[in-house]
Amino acid sequence: MHRYQIAAERIRQMIYSSQLKPGDKIPSIRTFSNKLGYSTVTIHNAYSILESDGLISAVPRSGFVVNNLADDDRLNFTGEERESVTDAIKVSDYNIASMRDIFEVSRKYPAFGSRYLSPDLIPLEELYKNIHRYLRKERHDPTTLADAGARRIREVIAKRSAIAGVIVNPADVLLTNDLPAAIRICLDAVSERGGKVLLESPSNIPSIAALLRRATEVVEVFSHPKTGVDPDQFEFLVQNAGIGSCIITPVNHYPTGVTYSEETCRRIMEIARKHDVLIIENNTVADLSYSGGPGSGLKPHDKDGRVARIGSFANTLGPRFGISWVIAGDRLKRSTELADFPVEELAGVSAIKNALADFMEQKSYDRYLRRLTQQLSTRIRSGLGIILQDLPERFSVSYPTGGYMCWIRAPRDFDSIALVRRAPASGVSITPGPMFSIAREYRNYFALNLSYVSDDKARSRLKKLMSDLKSDLHSRK
Repeated sequence: MHRYQIAAERIRQMIYSSQLKPGDKIPSIRTFSNKLGYSTVTIHNAYSILESDGLISAVPRSGFVVNNLADDDRLNFTGEERESVTDAIKVSDYNIASMRDIFEVSRKYPAFGSRYLSPDLIPLEELYKNIHRYLRKERHDPTTLADAGARRIREVIAKRSAIAGVIVNPADVLLTNDLPAAIRICLDAVSERGGKVLLESPSNIPSIAALLRRATEVVEVFSHPKTGVDPDQFEFLVQNAGIGSCIITPVNHYPTGVTYSEETCRRIMEIARKHDVLIIENNTVADLSYSGGPGSGLKPHDKDGRVARIGSFANTLGPRFGISWVIAGDRLKRSTELADFPVEELAGVSAIKNALADFMEQKSYDRYLRRLTQQLSTRIRSGLGIILQDLPERFSVSYPTGGYMCWIRAPRDFDSIALVRRAPASGVSITPGPMFSIAREYRNYFALNLSYVSDDKARSRLKKLMSDLKSDLHSRK
C-alpha cells in the first residue's frame, strides 16, 4: 500500500469510527505530515482521494472538514446500545447441530459465508512447494527438523512482537498446531483464577467453539460495530457478574472489523487491574489493518502480566497453515508452560513450521502482508460500495478498519438463518448472526466475507444478494 493510501485510510477510519464527526476539521496537511512522517505532497494526495470519495470538503482559509455523508445512518448503527445482562449463559443451551448444518452450507457455497480468507489471495503454490521440500527431509530426520522449525518460528514471532511493542523471549512463545488449541490453552490458564468468563459479543467463532467444550459460565458484553466494548459497561459487568477473566479482540474485531481506540484499550486494562481480571486477547487479525502495521491492542498496556495474547496464521494464510501461538504475561506463564510439554508431532507439522519460517525469514511474509492488505482494502471498499448502493432501508453495515469481514444489521423481524437456507438455490452464502453469540443473539444480523469480492462474477453475486434482501423486505411490508 502506498503512503498516500495509508494516510487516506487513517483519516477514513477516524471518520467512520466517529473520532471525526460531520463538520469537524481534519488535521491540516502540515500537521498530519509531521504526525506520520510523510511529505506534504503525500498528505495532499491522500486528502484529494478523500475529497473525491465525498468524505471531506475543502473550505477556503479553513482547511478540510468532514462531510455529512459520513453521518450516513447506514454506517452509524443508531439505536445499537444494549443493556448489560449479568446472568451467566448456559453453554449447554447452544444448538450445536444447527450450527454444524450452517457450517456445511458455508463449505458448499463459500463466497461470502466463509470464515476464512479467499484462497486466491494466498500464495499457495509457494507455500506447498516449500512444504514438499521439507517433507522429504522430515522422512530422514524428523526430530531435528521439528526442533529447528519450532525454534525458527518462535524467533521470528518474537521479533515481530517486539516491533509491535511487546518484548518476549523466543523461548516463551508457546506454539500450537491450530487456533482452537491456543484458545483452549489460554482458557485452561485463566480458569485457575476462577469466576465467570466475560466474552465480547459478537465474538469470533473459534472462541465460542472452545467455550462450548467446557462447563464454563459465560457472560456476554456487547461490542459496538463502530466503537467496540464500552469500558463503563465492561466495568459494570466485572463488578456485578463475578467475572474472573475475559476474551476480547480489540484490533480488527471479528466480525465487525472495528479497532478499539487507544483510550478504550487503556481503560479496559485499568479496570482489569483494579478488579484483578485476566485477559485473553485475540490478536489474530491484527496484521490485516488497512492503514499499515498492526494496531497496538491491549498487550502493550499490560503492566502486570495479566494478558495472554493469541496470534495465528489462520486469518492471514488460511486454516491449513494455521500454526498459532500464545504470548502469556507473568501471571499466566506458568499455566501455559504446562501445555508446552514436549510431544511427538504428527507427520507434516514440522514441515509446515519450517516452510512458514522460511516464508517469514526471507521477508516474503512482510511483502505478502503489504500486498494482501492493499488487496483487501480494495475488495472491502468495492464490496461496501455495492452494499451501500443497494442496501435496503433500516439496514446498517460496519466499516472495517482491517480484516475481511463486515457486519450487517437488518430490521428486527429479519431471520438471517432463513437466509442461509436459501444458499442452495441462490448459490450465495452468509454467516448468520447467532453464530457469533453463545446466547444465540443477533438473529437479524449477518456477516459477509468481502475478501471474495474478486471479480465481476463475485460482484454480481453480491448485487443479487442485496437485491434479494430488498425484495424480501418489500414482500413483508
